[in-house]
Amino acid sequence: MRQNNAGCGEQLKLSKFLSILILSFTLVFTLVPSKALATESDISIDARAVIGDDYPKEWKNAANDSMIDTWGMYNRQCTSFAAWRLHSANKFNFDRAGLSWMAYEWGVNARSLGYKVDKKPAVGAIAWWKSSGSNYSGHVAWVAEVKGNTVVIEEYNFDGNGKYHKRSISKSDVSGYIHFKDITQKTTKPEEPENPPVTEDQPTTEDKPAAKRVTITFNYSYKGGPKTLKITGVKGKTLAGKMVKSPKRKGYAFKGWKSMRNGSEIGFTKNTKLTKSITVYAKWKKLK
Repeated sequence: MRQNNAGCGEQLKLSKFLSILILSFTLVFTLVPSKALATESDISIDARAVIGDDYPKEWKNAANDSMIDTWGMYNRQCTSFAAWRLHSANKFNFDRAGLSWMAYEWGVNARSLGYKVDKKPAVGAIAWWKSSGSNYSGHVAWVAEVKGNTVVIEEYNFDGNGKYHKRSISKSDVSGYIHFKDITQKTTKPEEPENPPVTEDQPTTEDKPAAKRVTITFNYSYKGGPKTLKITGVKGKTLAGKMVKSPKRKGYAFKGWKSMRNGSEIGFTKNTKLTKSITVYAKWKKLK
């Protein structure tokens, strides 16, 4: 009988031990957040990649095509937003490298500079459309999310109104994806959007209240030519890297910018110190 009682006592001890063990496991799985127990494959790195409209207010609030951004793009265009997002989110310093960067040229230019352009989307890549019959200018957008065959992009001027837009596309809809510097970790919207990089002729945030900005209006001086272009600068500085490229006109050679419409002398160059807002006029010479 003692032996049986002893056996029962051992069984009771074992049952008590198992009960405590089960309770311990229950508490661990209850108190530890499920996220901490998730494996790497359970967490999508691009689940929160959409940032929203973080385009700088200085360019966003100005009239469409009325300003040139830090990278030489017209404000509120798809190219300007793409260059900004590469800077602010990807930490990539966009370099024009002396090339024209119309939207339809981005893929070709990127390849010529050694960057990969393929059909594989990635967060932080640039979705690129080449020129087509219905879209002569092409288009570029920033890839925010990749979910199987669906790609979420953020862009500006998609419908021609110069505003922010977000949409989902099939990954095969584009001409290619440009991989300047893709993002390998999920991106979240910063509390305070980062300011555009400061160039030699662009004042810092602290300097802006004291710095006087002037506007140079470039008039191409012929009927049917491009519309006038306005570039802002800082009084006492030069336009330097923001100077417009020499325009082209069929049958004529461009000779420079005049400070007077009816004048003949070249009065404005990239090294001219800015003193006030003025209009300059293209000087042309007819080819023989």
